[in-house]
Amino acid sequence: MILVMKSTATEQEIKETINYLEQRGVRVNLSKGEQVTVIGLIGDKRVLQELPVESLPGVDRCVHVTHPFKLASRDFHPDNTIVHVGNIEVGGEHTVIMAGPCSVESR
Repeated sequence: MILVMKSTATEQEIKETINYLEQRGVRVNLSKGEQVTVIGLIGDKRVLQELPVESLPGVDRCVHVTHPFKLASRDFHPDNTIVHVGNIEVGGEHTVIMAGPCSVESR
């Protein structure tokens, strides 16, 4: 399940929403984009369905996720993930090719 916060949601409302969920045994994954803040909920579906999350202050809407790989999904994390390895940017605008020793250790 994903909570999409209102664009007008305050930091306090976001923190209170996270605290409310964590106190009820739900793991959360906070993702702050440039325009939208998304809180991914991870836990037992039955517990999540019983929580009145859509009525919490600052919550715009609740989206039920039915596909696998929720943590890697664009629904949870809409922005590109960029990893810096030295001065190389992996996941940015340029294509990066990596190879391990296994690809060059023999003919």
